[in-house]
Amino acid sequence: MSGRFQELFLPITEREREVATPAAAALSDREIAERLGISVRTVEGHVDRACTKLGAAGRSELAAIVARPLAG
Repeated sequence: MSGRFQELFLPITEREREVATPAAAALSDREIAERLGISVRTVEGHVDRACTKLGAAGRSELAAIVARPLAG
């Protein structure tokens, strides 16, 4: 359900979500870039935009938001 929560309530694009999830799991930008077949700079941009849209000050706050379970 947590994934469905993210799809419905997090105002980030699917690609930003694809990058934010491994970023939240402490993968480096280079590791994420290699896994997704995109450049490190593109990863940095997606992480930055996701943080901005979600009001996260950095990767640790982004991790907390992305990992947040569906509240009942």
